[in-house]
Amino acid sequence: MFGLSQTQTVVTADEWGQDPNRLIWSTHLSPNDNIIVFSAPTVINDTVYIGCNAGLYALDEDSGDADRIFDGTITDAVTVRDESLYLASDGTLYAFTDPETANTTNWTYEPFPDARTSGVNTPTVIDDRVVFTGSKSTETFLYSVEKATGDLEWGPVPIEDAGRAPIVHENAAVIGGQKIPFRDQPGWNTTSSSGSPTLHEGTVYNPSDETLYAIDVDSGDVQWSHDRSELIWSTPTVIGNDVFITNPNGLFAIDATTGDKRWHKQRHERDRDMVTPGRTSPTVVDDTVFAVVQGYMYAVDRLSGDVHWDYRLDGISPVNSSPIVRDGVVFVGQRQLNREGKVYAFDAGVVGSSNGSRVLEGTIGHHHEWAETDPGDPEFLITDLSVDETTVEPGETVSGTLEVTNVGPSDGTTTVVGTLEDEDTDGTFDID
Repeated sequence: MFGLSQTQTVVTADEWGQDPNRLIWSTHLSPNDNIIVFSAPTVINDTVYIGCNAGLYALDEDSGDADRIFDGTITDAVTVRDESLYLASDGTLYAFTDPETANTTNWTYEPFPDARTSGVNTPTVIDDRVVFTGSKSTETFLYSVEKATGDLEWGPVPIEDAGRAPIVHENAAVIGGQKIPFRDQPGWNTTSSSGSPTLHEGTVYNPSDETLYAIDVDSGDVQWSHDRSELIWSTPTVIGNDVFITNPNGLFAIDATTGDKRWHKQRHERDRDMVTPGRTSPTVVDDTVFAVVQGYMYAVDRLSGDVHWDYRLDGISPVNSSPIVRDGVVFVGQRQLNREGKVYAFDAGVVGSSNGSRVLEGTIGHHHEWAETDPGDPEFLITDLSVDETTVEPGETVSGTLEVTNVGPSDGTTTVVGTLEDEDTDGTFDID
């Protein structure tokens, strides 16, 4: 484990609209080390993992306390699955058997050990394989290695316009505008890619320069295309019949069936020339979309595009970290103007976790649901209680209505019993 200094901030409201009731914590990652945060958070077992140019940090989900557990450049989200941590750094893919500390290396795989410069992107872990891309110079290749040993299982296969993270679907990898089978099956190469695709109910949504394409995952046929007139760097996320993307002009909602625009959330007019657009991707929890647009963290109504809340992040540098919501808290990282990396935790104003395709496919950041880890026990909150009588006697049966909401990380049921103790002559209930 690497030592570091860190600072935490609790802000007060100011002219930029930084609501102190929305921010739970914010943490500078080693403020003297010239930190640049690139990756989306991955949240597993009460730990927020986020990568930057100095390494991998593990932050406590509740307090924001941070430890640097890996030293090296990390530009993409890490993957945690089956009690192992997978990350790409400086041309090498690593597998650790102790995600909390990253002290024990299970295996490493270096695609180009003799290359002067090379890169490895976000790994996708499915079943017994780890699928990822490696590149050198202008060439990019797709690999599959065994999850247990790191031995090469398949590849390298040359690919074009790769994007960052492959999706594994029925013994094939979908990356960019291509489907590449692991076995002797037909694939397709339909479009180029400027970001990573997402997959939802048999359709691949792939950003390619200024256009978003909907592609049938089996045939490769283009179902529709949607032009946005500016480059789309982000990974789309899909829930129900809604597709959400960001580009330098803001956040867009698109009909997943027709490709028609539903609504568009533009960036703040006063900051249009102040904050450089980043490559951040949206996430969604049920009926609320979360995205960073022009330096603002937004929570937007999924159906109308109305803003529930927003928060101006510190600094004016582009945000390349994509938000994720876990148990009602939204996490996101930021590269600041002074190059001090910062991670935020906000009260999302929702109950639950990200359930759009980007997170549930495990492509750019994920949480416990994709990783199939035990998130903990359900927790129940009494949200409303009313009784029919205003005055009751000890021992008297009282009828009424009790509303209970599961606010914990797991599904579950509970039995709530209300008792009127003999000494509570004022009619006070004790709820177990």
